[in-house]
Amino acid sequence: MGIDAHRQSVPPTENHSPSLSQIITEYIKDKQFNWTDKTLHEYRSYFKLLQDVLNVETIADINRNEVRRLRDTLCRLPANLYKKYPGKSIEQILAMATSRQ
Repeated sequence: MGIDAHRQSVPPTENHSPSLSQIITEYIKDKQFNWTDKTLHEYRSYFKLLQDVLNVETIADINRNEVRRLRDTLCRLPANLYKKYPGKSIEQILAMATSRQ
């Protein structure tokens, strides 16, 4: 599937930029048949973390500063954060990690 075909399959939002969740959903839909259940679960976990940290509505909202903030945040987060801190937001987890230092 070419880039243009993929763009047409994701309906644009009001500002003509697809949402991050739409892009992720389309990607998973395109790839999941080649993945094992374990791989699908891993990718869903990665994408959940990406969405939780970026906290943007559309792809157009992702810029250099957002990517830097993503990198910096990922470096500060503990491993297995969703298992260790179920129900906590990224901000809450970071605050707890900062208070422990």
